[in-house]
Amino acid sequence: MLRNLSDRQVTAFDSSQWDQRRVERWMRIDDIKAVLSPYMLDNPTARFLDLGGGTGRFSDLLLATYESCSAVVADASELLLSRNQPHQRKTFLHVEASRLGDVLEPGSFDVIFAHRLLHHLVGDSYAESLASIEAVLCQCAILLKPHGRLSVIENIWNGRFADGLAGRLLYCATSSRLLAPVTGRLGANTAGTGVCYLSDRILRRMLERTGFCVHTQQTLGAFRLPWYIRYPTLLKDARSAHYWCEIAQRPHPC
Repeated sequence: MLRNLSDRQVTAFDSSQWDQRRVERWMRIDDIKAVLSPYMLDNPTARFLDLGGGTGRFSDLLLATYESCSAVVADASELLLSRNQPHQRKTFLHVEASRLGDVLEPGSFDVIFAHRLLHHLVGDSYAESLASIEAVLCQCAILLKPHGRLSVIENIWNGRFADGLAGRLLYCATSSRLLAPVTGRLGANTAGTGVCYLSDRILRRMLERTGFCVHTQQTLGAFRLPWYIRYPTLLKDARSAHYWCEIAQRPHPC
């Protein structure tokens, strides 16, 4: 079972007061358009799924850019969905990412956006969290049309001595309810619930196992984290990365 953020934690991630220009910079919309626009030339009426889309600001930017496309904003938070601006080509879906296959038909979408979502799919253990992330990626592959694309933006944590160790240690620290007062003071908005950052190698392996191949990878920015985070987690480097993926093979049912 996934651990869901509280409304207080969800509100901490919502930037509803940001102006549009700042939102575009934070979402790196120009970088995303660089790989999306060539695809849209052949698919002008594409149907998007904005998974974990919250208040729908990213979908609003897409709908304003591509005037014949449509979008479904799916999120587990009713609070964030209620803050969406109405749009005739946008619909809302209140659903957990782990239940997508229960409410959506296979082959329904041309592009699925999973931006800064996967690390929130945490369970009661690190292994359970990895399994949840992989299961959602598998469902995404099934929901895409044969020519479809998956856009993933994630915070990547590469360990110094072992590839996935930094992410595992961070999960243990942030998922502990006992340590929540400490990790919260250190800046972890997910304190007591958990966060599951992946290394580049682990995420690429997950994508491959669920039927995807990475067509284009972009580094959106590097993080300069303080020593009291880097040293205890044995972190080598951290960055925000965009993976533009296509379907290499149809996955087996999840």
